[in-house]
Amino acid sequence: MGDEASIGGDLLAGGASLEAESGSVVEGELLYGGAQILFAGNVAEDVMIGTSAADLRGEFGGDVLVEIGDVDEAGPPPSTYINNTEISIPSVNPGLKIDEDAKIEGNLIYTLSKEANIPSGAVGGEVTRKEPTIDAGYVPPERTAAQKAVSWTLELLRSIVTLILFGLLLGWLAPLFIKTLTNKLQAQPVASLGWGVVAYAAFFFTLLVILVVMILGAVIFGWITLGGISGTIVWVGIFLLFAAILGFVLVTLFLTKIIVAWQGGKWLIGRFNPSLAEHKVWPLVLGAVILALLVELPWVGWLIGLVVMFLGLGALWLWGRERWQMRRTAA
Repeated sequence: MGDEASIGGDLLAGGASLEAESGSVVEGELLYGGAQILFAGNVAEDVMIGTSAADLRGEFGGDVLVEIGDVDEAGPPPSTYINNTEISIPSVNPGLKIDEDAKIEGNLIYTLSKEANIPSGAVGGEVTRKEPTIDAGYVPPERTAAQKAVSWTLELLRSIVTLILFGLLLGWLAPLFIKTLTNKLQAQPVASLGWGVVAYAAFFFTLLVILVVMILGAVIFGWITLGGISGTIVWVGIFLLFAAILGFVLVTLFLTKIIVAWQGGKWLIGRFNPSLAEHKVWPLVLGAVILALLVELPWVGWLIGLVVMFLGLGALWLWGRERWQMRRTAA
């Protein structure tokens, strides 16, 4: 509402943001529900507001009722996610703010988890704060057996499709790499499991080393007034930590399962049809289905998933160690 806007009756509004500039007038009541409100205009009668951020700067002829609730649960201001409009959206801080020039003729009743700063003389009537109420008796409805079955089935299908798609993509982009890892797992399953535990522990030790080096380097070079080098060390360290964590998550979530699923599918198909075991698709499909079913088993699914992760990490560790030894021998 611009500074010359005038509404002859009530204003009922809802949306992401409501702003009324100084000079605007609502001759009736104001009822607003939305993310935030910045009201510097005048309202002749009562005001009812439900929001997470309210900034009142105008004059209000009746009572003002503001429902905000818990400030700590407020989301980001609408200006952060609404950018396809020519209207300038203000940024209002969560909570309730009453401007020093504001005037409320009636009572102010607000529901807020914290005390609001109410300027002296801004409210002609009484000021009352209410604590947000939580319905302790509310119990979320328990899902039916059919809903649980549907949810479990959809989750299983998502896991299977994800493993198959990522596996086929890796098999197409790096067929020799995948074949080498599955062969390692087939030839050394016990060693893969043991070295997988070592690789898991080595990853977290590497994160600790990067963190310690980053902190020591930043402190030392900062102490000798080489702030540029200190800042570079910090940013490089952050990048290395991010890259290491991202790579580890992708490997443990997808690559390890793909390796085990592919090798498991080859082993099972090879028991019945050895020629089909080297197919580029069917071993992965069979292995992904069986692995997804095993991981979803109650009580033991998490343990199976842990063993699968260690097996895949171990095969990757053995492959990397072999490559390292070959390079050292060649040098």
